[in-house]
Amino acid sequence: MALALGLALAGEPVSAHLKLSLGVSLNSLAAAAVIVHLQVNPGTLLARSLSVRPLVTLGLWSYFLYLMHMPMLFLAAWSGAGGAWRPLLALLYCLVGAWASWRWIESPLIREGRAQDYLPAAARA
Repeated sequence: MALALGLALAGEPVSAHLKLSLGVSLNSLAAAAVIVHLQVNPGTLLARSLSVRPLVTLGLWSYFLYLMHMPMLFLAAWSGAGGAWRPLLALLYCLVGAWASWRWIESPLIREGRAQDYLPAAARA
């Protein structure tokens, strides 16, 4: 953070590549700081707010949403939807796909993984 502040105050020209790498790094550090804060202080208003059921559900579905949001935008465009309907249709596709993926792919795999005994036979004896 001090490096970014120093570069900003120095007034020297900074390459776009350096700005991008510093921005991504600072964003990651800030997210890590929030996660650590929430772990250490679980009773805070922020922690309680992020624990509401709809946000927890979005968290469970987030990997699908991350991977599939662009294909769903293309699917919505391909469907012929225009204007404000295109992103709304893509959002609907994303949410339905995320629910289906969680229901029929991710949850069963997680359940199966938790049911497995990963210790080698020699360690179980």
